[in-house]
Amino acid sequence: MIGEAFKWSQEQLLELLKVDCIAASITTDFWTSKARHGYIGVTCSWISHDWTLRESLLALQRVKYPHTGEVIKELLDKFFSDWKITSKLLTMTTDNGSNIKKAGRLMERSISRLPCTAHTLQLTVGKGLNLVRALVLRAKRLINFFNILPKQRERLHTAQEFLRYTSIKHVIGDVSTRWNSTFYAWERLIELKRAIKFLPG
Repeated sequence: MIGEAFKWSQEQLLELLKVDCIAASITTDFWTSKARHGYIGVTCSWISHDWTLRESLLALQRVKYPHTGEVIKELLDKFFSDWKITSKLLTMTTDNGSNIKKAGRLMERSISRLPCTAHTLQLTVGKGLNLVRALVLRAKRLINFFNILPKQRERLHTAQEFLRYTSIKHVIGDVSTRWNSTFYAWERLIELKRAIKFLPG
């Protein structure tokens, strides 16, 4: 049943790409699962004949190591060929990993690689935070202290109630791959500054 639905969807998308897509852009990313397996995701975006933005997932597939530029290029070439869009591709947006950059260079004649703005911004913010490393480590210790230990989370909650905070809030952990999570984590620490200082010890 699921296999039939997938095959039908695949045929519908192939037809849509054939008749509705004149030119397209690709977004691709690699990541590693908790089980340490490598995966690739590939999406396709285009403007239809009636000026509607269309987007579709073309591939979400496990990829065995090594993830070299050559391996990635061959894999992408196969995806593009399978979907019959090779001649329609204009750009491919990727992260700044050396392997995907190499794949982009190898494909240069057929498609232009664009670095992902969000990923580039994340790298820039990360480098900037290295300048205030001591502050970053102190903030992480505070966040972990209140996130990991339930007793300390309760103490922070009680302090906010005593200080009559309008709403009870928790610290927010940051994620190294999302620059705005660091902003939100630090912003929350500033909001909770009075309650944190109120706690003895």
